[in-house]
Amino acid sequence: MLWLVVSVVSVLSLKAGAESYREPPRYGMVHYGEVFHNEPKEETPLQKVEKRQWGSFVPCGDGTYIHSDYWCDGQYYHCANMADELSCTSPGQMVACGDGNYVPESQWCDGQYYHCPNFADELSCSNTGTGTGTGTGTGTGTTGSSGECGRQAISPSTSGKILGGAQATANSWPWQVSLRLSLANGIHFCGGSLISDQWVLTAAHCIHEYGYPSYWKIKLGLHQVDGSAEQERSVIRVIKHEQYRHTPHPYNDIALLKLDRPVTMSQKVSSICLPTSMTPDNTDCYVTGWGAIGYNSQGTEVMATALKQARVPIKPDSYCSAAWQSSYNSYNMVCAGYDSLSQGGDSCVGDSGGPLACPSADRSGWEVTGVVSWGENPCGANYTPTLYTRVYNFLGWISNKMATN
Repeated sequence: MLWLVVSVVSVLSLKAGAESYREPPRYGMVHYGEVFHNEPKEETPLQKVEKRQWGSFVPCGDGTYIHSDYWCDGQYYHCANMADELSCTSPGQMVACGDGNYVPESQWCDGQYYHCPNFADELSCSNTGTGTGTGTGTGTGTTGSSGECGRQAISPSTSGKILGGAQATANSWPWQVSLRLSLANGIHFCGGSLISDQWVLTAAHCIHEYGYPSYWKIKLGLHQVDGSAEQERSVIRVIKHEQYRHTPHPYNDIALLKLDRPVTMSQKVSSICLPTSMTPDNTDCYVTGWGAIGYNSQGTEVMATALKQARVPIKPDSYCSAAWQSSYNSYNMVCAGYDSLSQGGDSCVGDSGGPLACPSADRSGWEVTGVVSWGENPCGANYTPTLYTRVYNFLGWISNKMATN
């Protein structure tokens, strides 16, 4: 069933299933989902309107469809089987990964990203480059008021959930920031994590359509979403991952914002550490944000007024793969959540870009294991775990961008 939802101040989307970005409202723009798993037997009036407005959909050959605008666009593989690009390039321009997949010759050993699912395009190179690679490495963070990253001056209450509404102790997650969109009167648009005195980590889908630094203000040391922030900064750099893909769901969903000047570390404002290792399965972590805490009788999201938190365990890759099938990529994503909301909580619309904070291996502080990316719509439906960007596998990219910008 194809649904068209139209509203000026709500998310405008064509839904192809239960997936949704943990994304704030869009203003006067339509976003349409590109993957459809069932070809309609007969066009409904709604489908005829959609087709007249947006064009046609093209079969990938594996039972899914993408919008014709994305066929042979020369950007990313929108079809899961890559048919939208492979059919546009002569075989001589493609290189075999060795696992049945192919990548353009220009992407082989480019030092930017693992384009082959088995990483052969970079691992087989004598010099993988120092450009925009994801890579791994030792996590770092800027000194906070406690003397180190990932430590709070104000202890959090480690219980509760966002969807359902457990309020965090004020300023107990001092790295949580609020991204404010100037085009929408400075409303809270997404979350983010302070990872140094001048850099914020967030989700690429938050800034995908708003790439100018002047569009953004960052509020730090905030508890009430409409309250006074201890500090506020402008943005001078907006850096989205080069291999970010917006549809059919976010992929490489990571971005950095450089602040116009360093923040002053305090009890209310300090940084979170980047991860030093992969967070073990079943580790209890916390997701925080000012996103939706539930739904009203009309099905509209009810947004938080104060910072909320949820305890969520890291799920094994096998669990995530079973839940999300081919949509899950264990290299770029990590999933976390409970089998029921009575056990814990979930992130939701408006929490996008915020931190999935997990205890460090030695339990001495907190690390940003994930960035809130996407999940089911409505939030918490079927208790399917939410997907987060796996920060550990982007440490090389983060380090490079911070060093060169």
